[in-house]
Amino acid sequence: MQKHAFRGLGPADDSMDCVRAWVLALAGIGNEPDAKEKLRQLGAKAAAPLIEALSNPAFLAELPDDSPLTKNALDDVFDLLRDIAPPEAVRPLCAFVDHHDLRRIQAAALLLGCIADDDGIPALARALHHDDDHVRSYALMGLAGARVEGRGSHAFWTGVYPHLIPLIDRDDGSINDLAPKLVASIEPAQGLRLLLDQYCTKKNRRLSYTLAAARTTSGEVPVAIMDRLLADLAPDCASYPWT
Repeated sequence: MQKHAFRGLGPADDSMDCVRAWVLALAGIGNEPDAKEKLRQLGAKAAAPLIEALSNPAFLAELPDDSPLTKNALDDVFDLLRDIAPPEAVRPLCAFVDHHDLRRIQAAALLLGCIADDDGIPALARALHHDDDHVRSYALMGLAGARVEGRGSHAFWTGVYPHLIPLIDRDDGSINDLAPKLVASIEPAQGLRLLLDQYCTKKNRRLSYTLAAARTTSGEVPVAIMDRLLADLAPDCASYPWT
């Protein structure tokens, strides 16, 4: 089968009817070659029709239970919205955080974190406290991306901050390095003090993550803290899970 060669957008290609046709093409409705690439090229101009797709039944088909990596039209919508990060998408995305399919929850958690809008704080809090480690991780990845892009108001980051603290160290050991980094980034003085005073202990299952976040914020861990920590670790040095 001969592949269609993608062309640049023409002067009439950004009409709203045209854009909606491209969005519907993601769900197999109509014949619009390279629809996703055209939508990506449009950027923010495609936001409204993509947001409409979040409540369009054509995009909400159930995913096969035995195919966790299956991509469908809604995945394309999430992917395109992640590039744009429109605050208007937050309300429909919040509903996906309570979806019965974990894959939908994960995708919504990632996008809500990326957008970093104040109205998304309650849903993000639910994602950060979710029983599934992947949901928590996707929310953290979205938030980390928002920090890099400079998104999110002071009120947003203040609202998210307390929900990150329990993720610095969890009883089940399902930890990644983003939680301590975000804590130190959002509240440099308070977060650093928290990491050094409460989490620089051998009880911390991912101590290396905490130390790395503290070093990123302050440049070095105070000698007194390291002396205390090394004395605490010395009896169990050979068996301590350093990674």
